[in-house]
Amino acid sequence: MQTHQHTYKYPALLTLIWLVGIFLVGVGGDFPLNDDWAYAHNVYHLSEHNTLKFSDWPAMTLLAQMYWGALFCKIFGFSFVVLRISTLILGWIGLLTFYQLLWEQSKHAHFAFLGSLLLLFNPLFFSLSYTFMTDVPFLSVTILSLLYYNRSLGTEHWKSIAAGTLFAIIAILIRQLGAVIPLFFMAAYIHKKGINVRSISVALTPLILIIVLQQLITWWRVTYFGVPTHFGKLEQLLGGIWNGYFFRNLTWRPGTLLFYCGYFLLPISLLLAPYLWKASKTLHKGIALITIVLFLLCYFPVWNMLPNGNIFYDFGLGPKVLKDAFVGENIRPQLPNIGWIIVKVIGFFAACLFLLTVVLNHFQGRATKAYLGNWTTILGYAVFLMITPFFFDRYYLFLYPFLVSLVIPKKLEVISPIWWRISASSILIYALFSIGLTHDYMSWNTVRWQALEELMEKDKISPNRIDGGFEFNGWYQTSDERGETKRDAPSWWFVDQDDYVVSFGPTLGFLTYKTYPYQNWLPYRTDSIYILQKPILTTTDTIFCNTEHRTGDSTLTATSLNGPLEMEKGFLRDSSKAFSHKFSLQLTPQDAFGYTSSIPNMKASERLLVSIWRHQDGPKGYLVAAAEDYYETGATVVRDSGEWQLIEHEFIIPPHFKRGSVPIYYWNDSQDSVWVDDLKIILKQY
Repeated sequence: MQTHQHTYKYPALLTLIWLVGIFLVGVGGDFPLNDDWAYAHNVYHLSEHNTLKFSDWPAMTLLAQMYWGALFCKIFGFSFVVLRISTLILGWIGLLTFYQLLWEQSKHAHFAFLGSLLLLFNPLFFSLSYTFMTDVPFLSVTILSLLYYNRSLGTEHWKSIAAGTLFAIIAILIRQLGAVIPLFFMAAYIHKKGINVRSISVALTPLILIIVLQQLITWWRVTYFGVPTHFGKLEQLLGGIWNGYFFRNLTWRPGTLLFYCGYFLLPISLLLAPYLWKASKTLHKGIALITIVLFLLCYFPVWNMLPNGNIFYDFGLGPKVLKDAFVGENIRPQLPNIGWIIVKVIGFFAACLFLLTVVLNHFQGRATKAYLGNWTTILGYAVFLMITPFFFDRYYLFLYPFLVSLVIPKKLEVISPIWWRISASSILIYALFSIGLTHDYMSWNTVRWQALEELMEKDKISPNRIDGGFEFNGWYQTSDERGETKRDAPSWWFVDQDDYVVSFGPTLGFLTYKTYPYQNWLPYRTDSIYILQKPILTTTDTIFCNTEHRTGDSTLTATSLNGPLEMEKGFLRDSSKAFSHKFSLQLTPQDAFGYTSSIPNMKASERLLVSIWRHQDGPKGYLVAAAEDYYETGATVVRDSGEWQLIEHEFIIPPHFKRGSVPIYYWNDSQDSVWVDDLKIILKQY
């Protein structure tokens, strides 16, 4: 029965589930996702012009993935849909290969299916399979290499070693980190054969070959094409150790990594931990508990840093690199604080259970021949994760096949059926999460690109005038320069002009131009993509009060293009200090507000540039705008004359503001007096 299930039933079932997932999510439209716009640039030149041309954005080798994508584009024509399908095919190959790998290691079809199903519904693996990112192709080729290296440990046939090395070479032609794969074979082979000249020679040959090849590829890229600043070079990684970066990261990255690995393996830990605990000696249980206590030292420092992601985006999958979301606005859906506390507590439990499983299985006797090889690769890759300046959640996916192999016990058949059912049921939660949120990611991106195409084709707006999000501006190469990460500046992702902006909602400084609804599954509701337009603002008035003129004793007189304007609190005028002429306004704790005036007929996204001179002595205070549904303060020093400072703030009327008056004043928020003079207000309206 096991043989029949191994040969036909479970691989066919995995294939069917994979196809159902594709049917439910869909393969989307002709648009890039995340970084794959840059990888697609390379494929486009290769498939359409038969030339090698590398984008300046990716830091990977990418050669094998370029040719894989170009093969599909030569047959079906270049499009992101075709590239997405090429990744889905590699993901399917990786799944079936992983099933075969687990079956050969465990000789247990149920476990092999369970582990493969958990990989299928791993949120990182599932969602990234719908992109042309390198993560899934790299993992699938890695699993192919592991399959043949594992076989070579049993048969010792040179063909298996050669096949494993070939796939490791393909892996480094996707990512330089494929160089850690031969570490697996090296450690496993020496562990099996012992330390002698022949075993060391055989074990080191794939590693030396791949390191030499990697350096040749790097030399070739640098010499003939050039490489981006962050292109992965061995000397750059080693530099992370010498400069102390590695040791600083050890204070927080291990805890984060264990948190994610615990979630990755939770259904398997639920299956194995009860059996291993029951079968273990008291001493081994004690060692496992001590290991968990040590984990607490790694976990608590990162409690407030979680989730640390890239693909995970609050309660969602896929980075939301639009102008508003990038600065923390209009992010939907979001878990409440109590929700994140629950997620972190479960993650802590999952990591503890995983550590318990690893330690107890170590003492029980493992089913995997390449136990030491798994550990060597895990530790080698973990060193990279401690060194690299980038620590994205998708980087952790590579560890999954090694972690699963690490915990396979010898006696799977004695595990109670109830734990098999609990484990399988927990994977259903992963399936719901991965399918639902991947659908939502594809849904809003589909509508985003439909809106952008309409803006360019129907409204005849040049891409150079649009901030369509990271992928849009990267693909259209709207600017050679990266901008700044500031709310009021064009976004950093190669934006030339942001006359039009794609967002998830109304955004400060922009007017709603059009909205496009899309359907979410988790939670089930309708949201919208917004096209925003930057209003053309002109200076409609300049109001100036030098504190010299009063109407009666209580009202200051200001000048404006529309005639004289009265401001309150003229009785606070004082002659002991003045920036210009004879008088300034003295604000005390009892009379803390001055230059109060009401600016009429203001609308959303209009601006008030307010400045005032403040005496250096005494407290600071703020410029304030305070309407019924709008309150904002600010005080930025823009000039210093020694005795007086020029304070300035630009008030941007928020999107929710209803047309009306906006009171402006200066506020002394201290228990001492402050002197201010020469208030100036510039109105920018449309």
